[in-house]
Amino acid sequence: MKKNYLFLLPIIICCSVLFLIISGCSQKERKAFTMLYLINPATPDDVKITDFLIKKFEKTHPGIKVKVDYVPAGEVSQKILLRVAGNTPLDVVNLNDTAFPKFVENGVFYPLDEFIKNDPDFRLEEYHPSAIECAKIQGKLYSLPPIFGTVICFYNKTLFRKAGLPYPKDGWTWEEFRYVCQKLTVDQNKDGKPEQFGCGGIEFWDWTPMLFQNGGRILDENGKCVLNSKENIATLQFVKDMYTKDKSVVSQITFPGVFTGGGRAMGSGELFGTGRIGLQFGGLELIKKFPSNLDWDIVAPPEKRGGKKYFHGGFWGYGIISGSKNKKLAWELVKFLTSKPVLEEVVDGVKKGKWTIMAPPSIKSLQRDFLLSVCPGKHIDSYFYCLQYPEFGLAHAWASAVFNEISGRYNIQENLMGITTGDLKTLLDNMTREVNARLRGLHRKLK
Repeated sequence: MKKNYLFLLPIIICCSVLFLIISGCSQKERKAFTMLYLINPATPDDVKITDFLIKKFEKTHPGIKVKVDYVPAGEVSQKILLRVAGNTPLDVVNLNDTAFPKFVENGVFYPLDEFIKNDPDFRLEEYHPSAIECAKIQGKLYSLPPIFGTVICFYNKTLFRKAGLPYPKDGWTWEEFRYVCQKLTVDQNKDGKPEQFGCGGIEFWDWTPMLFQNGGRILDENGKCVLNSKENIATLQFVKDMYTKDKSVVSQITFPGVFTGGGRAMGSGELFGTGRIGLQFGGLELIKKFPSNLDWDIVAPPEKRGGKKYFHGGFWGYGIISGSKNKKLAWELVKFLTSKPVLEEVVDGVKKGKWTIMAPPSIKSLQRDFLLSVCPGKHIDSYFYCLQYPEFGLAHAWASAVFNEISGRYNIQENLMGITTGDLKTLLDNMTREVNARLRGLHRKLK
């Protein structure tokens, strides 16, 4: 017997209509938000902190979703280039101070000034003025840093006491620094290979501020390289003499055998922790490598007698991409990630051991609490002293990438260490000529 199912037809039609309505609603719900695209460094702490903060942002900003692309810190610049060149959606980038100037000069980043001016809830005065100045190029602010740090000088108090030396104080001179390094260098068997050294390396970010302290520059006000100036030659010769004449400064190249322990190579921070180095330049992240029984403190790096005060200043900051189609919403994200309430939570997380970020927040009122938590009982005023006088001339020259590339090829650091031979002035003359030739080529390319 043939069955008649026509009675089901109204039910099927109603179900179909209901399905289309529900489906249409769900599609509308899926489309009812704006997606922001963020590039962020992929270090473990960065990922933990950013994931935590993005969830808070999305909760307090309904209708906005954030897609984070975590990239190894050294590959962030390349990732930006690929996304911009491919017209792939990108709104906000977390980039360091040495990388973003070249992008600004090529129009990749959008200035933040108009957002700040038109946002009554934003308080620029809450940020450390040096952090803001470091993030400006030609008077415009292109990045808002959540963190802002400096290179400090760590010293081993035990070695100072054994040598009968007073602890260094902020404002000490190059000459005092050299004298202390000589006194802290110990070669017991007189074989030319000291068992203890005064300083664990004077590297690029250590001697660059010294150039400025001595009245030198790398680029002049017209963008021309002047690395071979008499002031710069004198400064770098001072550094070279400490490596080659005094042998009071150690590096993995000059004395590689010193940097081994437990069958593996050590970094300078670890070597300082073994008690074989009296002084060590570096950021606060070195503290994580110190043993608990090490008696250490901090002081500002030495200064040129009668010279200007300059110390290295650096940051990671959030900037908005010029090609973003959601700049106003991107500003809301940048403002949120760098705001005082958010950074308070970050500092609280550091104090509770949730993450081990080792750079102070750029918000002035939070810096002391942070430094006390990571440097308990230490002379943290030395850190504040350095933050007042950041050297950012090199970082904000869009040609700094050219200089870095050429300096590496000319082995300037190896020359200072005495590994490569040749007159320092001749080396700087040759570098200066090539840098300027490259700068002229870049100027023509950009016109």
